[in-house]
Amino acid sequence: SHSFSVSTSGHPLDVGGDDQYVTLTLTEVTISGLSDYDTELTPALILKANQIEDLDVETNKLSSDQSSFTVVDGAGPAIIAAITKDADADAKIDQIDLTFSENVDDSQGVDLASSSVTLGSSYVVSSINTGDIADDDLIRVVVTEVGGSTYDTEETPTVTLVSSKIGDALNNQAITNQGAFTPSDGAAPVIVLTAFTDANGNGNIDRATLTFSEEIDVTDGSSDDGLDVTLVNDGTSVTLDDADYSETDNGGNSTLVLNFTGDEISGSTISGSTLTYSSAGSNAIKDESAATNEVVSQASLAYTDGVVPVITDASWQDADANGLIDRVVLTFSESVTITDVGTGIDGLLEIKDGSTAHTLDNVDYSSSNVTSLTLNFNGDQITGTDISNLSVTYNNGAASSYIRDGSSNEMANGDVSEAYTDAALPAILSTSWQDTDRDGG
Repeated sequence: SHSFSVSTSGHPLDVGGDDQYVTLTLTEVTISGLSDYDTELTPALILKANQIEDLDVETNKLSSDQSSFTVVDGAGPAIIAAITKDADADAKIDQIDLTFSENVDDSQGVDLASSSVTLGSSYVVSSINTGDIADDDLIRVVVTEVGGSTYDTEETPTVTLVSSKIGDALNNQAITNQGAFTPSDGAAPVIVLTAFTDANGNGNIDRATLTFSEEIDVTDGSSDDGLDVTLVNDGTSVTLDDADYSETDNGGNSTLVLNFTGDEISGSTISGSTLTYSSAGSNAIKDESAATNEVVSQASLAYTDGVVPVITDASWQDADANGLIDRVVLTFSESVTITDVGTGIDGLLEIKDGSTAHTLDNVDYSSSNVTSLTLNFNGDQITGTDISNLSVTYNNGAASSYIRDGSSNEMANGDVSEAYTDAALPAILSTSWQDTDRDGG
């Protein structure tokens, strides 16, 4: 048994006028072994002798204690806990689970309409359902997800229980609105975007920048094993650089940069490259809520190509075999579109022999989805076939011409070819006929 007491503050014995009704105000108690909530309990009641009198002239009082009363449950259920969830792991909260002070009756019908609960922060109740178990203390509020590219796993919109809507087994319902109740954060962060880039500009992918649906903390148990909760894959797994990827607690970051310069993905096309999170060991990425929810174990929701195309090779040639270099064939790290607004590509690509620039032939170099480009400069040939001082440089400030990949990434200004190939064959420039035996022939 457990003891309740009548409150000693205010007017605990409220007669509410000259009638037969008396209202007792009880002191709230915490009962060991039970929850802190007791709306389903019906404590025994004892009326003490000589404490209540009637209104007769002779003012009759109770002559002895009376306890033969049946106390019935008239207290409606109240929300005692709430937690947000992202059930489909798309980085948008879609439900709030409400826990009540006692079991609620799932069969109340209209009482479980969407109007039973209102939400703060402009969130909208889509529907209300009873969860997986009938007539328990859980009610699930299905939330209309925010639209567009907004992610909200860190949000905890307040919950208000509308009066006379949700009842217990005896259909006792709250007589006033209860709220606004702030849920705890139960929605885990999600990797919403992974951007692949070529940090060292050599034409290979060597970096992945992860964007999360909310601010995160990173625990890297060892500084020499990469970060084993993340897996970069382009058909085979990629080994991250040995580094400490830890993020300072509550540092306010929602992005994480992973480098793999020692195990680059060949080329600059991201097709087939993925990033997956998997909970493992002492390493972890979690949100900054009190619950420290760990990132959902799944692949990134989206990917962006942040890899700019580069010239991986420039092959110098002597097209007319006159002993002068008059052509260079460029090979790109991926398919590109070349837009030549003028002719001669408007200085977009600069051909130099040391500090001497050579002018390209005046033709239209425009092309789509190509991996190579042939540039001719027959009108301004380079003397000799030695390529040691030759260079090709991209100048993105030249007029309106450009070279871009399929994701509209333009080549970097000032980028030079990663390699040069000598494909200029030696040429016979002159022939000297002689009569070595002096016989006249």
